[in-house]
Amino acid sequence: MGLLWRLSVVVIVLTLLPMQAWGAWVLWTHATARDQSETWTARWGYETEAACGLAATHYNVDVPATLPVERSGNTVTTRFPDGTSTRVSFVCLPDTIDPRGPKGATR
Repeated sequence: MGLLWRLSVVVIVLTLLPMQAWGAWVLWTHATARDQSETWTARWGYETEAACGLAATHYNVDVPATLPVERSGNTVTTRFPDGTSTRVSFVCLPDTIDPRGPKGATR
């Protein structure tokens, strides 16, 4: 019975160990609107940081074709005729981090 118990523990540890090493990554958009308000939105999850980073460099923002759009790295800026602009940055974070801050009531 002792050998079976130890073998079970080893199998469980070896099964869960890779999950700890892999983790998960979330592609977030950090948008700054024309009125300077900011929002964070989770877009998609990825198994690796590299896959998330690749998606961040290729993710598109929907804007009217008549507006000029500038892309610099993982940030897209849209300029409006009135001089205001919006900015959207694509950020990869581990799934354990929520950039919107803690949720729920504090005691």
